[in-house]
Amino acid sequence: MNPSDTFRMAIYKMATKVILVHNHPSGSIAVSEEDKSVTDYLYKAGKFLKIDVIDHLVISEKKFHSFEDSGLMDKFRTSGTWEIVDKTKADLTEMRTQIIADKATKKTAIEIAKKMLIKGTPAELVKEYTGLTLRDINKILKEIG
Repeated sequence: MNPSDTFRMAIYKMATKVILVHNHPSGSIAVSEEDKSVTDYLYKAGKFLKIDVIDHLVISEKKFHSFEDSGLMDKFRTSGTWEIVDKTKADLTEMRTQIIADKATKKTAIEIAKKMLIKGTPAELVKEYTGLTLRDINKILKEIG
C-alpha cells in the first residue's frame, strides 16, 4: 500500500483525519498481520503528513471489524515501528547506545582488573590488559585494600 495513493484525496481535500477501509475478497473480517503492519505504516505516514488516522475498518457485506474498537489503533500510537526519526533523535539514540556499551565494557574491565590485582598482577600490566587508567586501578586497589 502506497501512502501517496492512500492520502492523495485527503491531502487534496485538506483533511485532518481519515478512516481507512478495506474488504477481504474472502468475506472474512479477520485481521491479518499484514493488515496490522500496513495500518501501522499508514498511521505513521499520516502522522508525518499531519493527517490523523482515527480508525481502520475491515468490512464485509454483513459485518465489520474496527481497529479502534479492538484496541489496535492504541498499539500503533505507541509502537516504535515505522517511526520517522529525525537526524538529531537518531544521533542522540546512537550516542546513548554507545555510552551504555562503554559503561558495560568498563564494568567488565574493572571486574577483570580486580581479579588480576587480587592475584598480585602489577598495576602497569593491569592497565595494559584492561585499558583502564592508573587512576581507575588505584581506586580498585583502595576498594580491595
